[in-house]
Amino acid sequence: MRAFRFTIAAAVVLLAACGSSSEHASPSDVVLREPKIPAAANTYSSSSGAGCLPRSMLQICAVPDGSILHADGSITTPSGQTIAACHPACPFSEYSLECNAGPQLGAEIPAPADALGCRVVPLPTPSSVLFYCCPGAP
Repeated sequence: MRAFRFTIAAAVVLLAACGSSSEHASPSDVVLREPKIPAAANTYSSSSGAGCLPRSMLQICAVPDGSILHADGSITTPSGQTIAACHPACPFSEYSLECNAGPQLGAEIPAPADALGCRVVPLPTPSSVLFYCCPGAP
């Protein structure tokens, strides 16, 4: 059996389509609402390149070596097989938060405010970035 080394890739996806496994629900019956993102969650400064930037979704993808990750989340393996190996890192009722230290070497990654109730997503990331899942505002 040929062993593949899997790597983790995080892809931020702004919109996603989802089906239902319910026998009684049709795709038109399924309604996904984006979580409400509080204004306090966005601390990103484009001038400094640092801060936290909220997103509606964060996808985690297991990508076999040599594969291509497409914008829609599908993956094409070196053998040409197309697979879908991505899943949401946060429940649909939550939003993701990308916190970035900016371009300055050695700068600390800013943390979201405690009141937001965010928790870190345990992913291998560059030393200047952390991802969080945060509950949507009521």
